[in-house]
Amino acid sequence: MSLPKVVLKKGRDMPLRGGHPWVFSGAIERDVDRSLNLRAGSLVDVFAFDGTLLGTGTYHGRNSIRVRMVSREHIDGFTQGFFTSRFRTLLKQKRALLEAGTTGFRLVHSDADGFPGLIVDVFGSIAVFQLGAEDFEEASPLITQALVEVLSPKCVVKRYDEPSRAPEVTFGENIDKAVFFENSLKMIALCQSGQKTGFFLDQRSARFALRSLAKGKKVLDLFCNSGGFSLSAASGGAVQVTGVDVSDKALGLLKEMVRLNKISEKDCNIKTVNRDVFEYLDMVRPGSYDIIVCDPPAFAKSHDAVEQARKAYVRLNRKCLEKLDSGNILITSSCSGAVTMEDFRDCVRIAAGQSGRDVRILDVLSQPADHTLKMSFPEGQYLKTFILQVL
Repeated sequence: MSLPKVVLKKGRDMPLRGGHPWVFSGAIERDVDRSLNLRAGSLVDVFAFDGTLLGTGTYHGRNSIRVRMVSREHIDGFTQGFFTSRFRTLLKQKRALLEAGTTGFRLVHSDADGFPGLIVDVFGSIAVFQLGAEDFEEASPLITQALVEVLSPKCVVKRYDEPSRAPEVTFGENIDKAVFFENSLKMIALCQSGQKTGFFLDQRSARFALRSLAKGKKVLDLFCNSGGFSLSAASGGAVQVTGVDVSDKALGLLKEMVRLNKISEKDCNIKTVNRDVFEYLDMVRPGSYDIIVCDPPAFAKSHDAVEQARKAYVRLNRKCLEKLDSGNILITSSCSGAVTMEDFRDCVRIAAGQSGRDVRILDVLSQPADHTLKMSFPEGQYLKTFILQVL
């Protein structure tokens, strides 16, 4: 089947040949005929200036990212077989990358895995897919069928990037609460009522790192959400853990996960605080905690908000560092895609200077391997975490 064509300018094909998934409007020599009135997400073929087919992608005529690539070969359209084959390949690849005792992982990571705007997270026997663009809206029944064939789940949930759109169970039992394993710890995802897909799987590496550092320590977990970091610290032998969040629902989930993992007060004194993080930090006496975890929500959801986000990261990290003594540890993160690793490092460096602290970098982490980060697509790196020790 013939698809509408997009032809690139001479010499602008190399990024696509190397695996970059986006075609920017400035790289286009001949765009789709506007009289076709293509809806956003329609399939188009992309050609190099010399007529070589570079693949098929989804078209977004009003965006600077004009085409988001789906295949490096021509495809006529989306079929169940297309999704089943690709999901099966990704499942084999991703499972091979997982740590022992882990059943929660990301099967599909949007553009980096060749599915623009599509996220698929697996929580044990439950699959949740989230649509963030128009690209796969009409194909969602095929996505469900393919997930059923590849994963044999008890339940498939469809969610949207827009919180105003209600989740939908598209297969199986009507399940919200999914129990899964992360490095042998039992975690809980709220597949219908939680944020995003129900649980933030991307901090798995940082949580495991905290687990190895926590023995005998007092840990403060800021923006703790459902408490993955708090639980990891407790299981690693922390003597005290304080989880701070403004959501009672999230704090309740932390308590439930503590019970689920049979962590008693004898093992670790865990308390939850429903309060604004900045307000709570103002109350903390310096030296009260040995480790502070600071994993805030995205401060910059677009490039227009980067400067304001930088100021917030500096302020927040300064407050954290002011509360730590020599030898103490700060685990600090940014999940803002518009803030680069160098931007974030600069923010933490300034915060250290303002707090009068010098710090040693113990580790630098990004999203785990199942949240695909391609060499050809640096824009796909959104999660940055520094593990720092105060000198």
